[in-house]
Amino acid sequence: MARFLPRAVTIVYGMHQRRNKMIEQLKKARLAAGLKQTELAEKACIRRAATISDIEQGKQDPTLSTLKAIAEALDLQLALVSK
Repeated sequence: MARFLPRAVTIVYGMHQRRNKMIEQLKKARLAAGLKQTELAEKACIRRAATISDIEQGKQDPTLSTLKAIAEALDLQLALVSK
């Protein structure tokens, strides 16, 4: 489970069942930062801006490198949890 901390957020990236929760957390963090999808893509150095939209809509599973870039752009802590 992800817990929200004052300046750091832990994002859980695990099995497919947790994907929706992770996507929700990313979108919530993006909106809290006041960023549009295109702005986040630019800040995360993601070449295709539609990637953020595809991830948020569940059309694309992000790679770990994409997750890391998004987390860093949103000032989040990425934690991988094995269960």
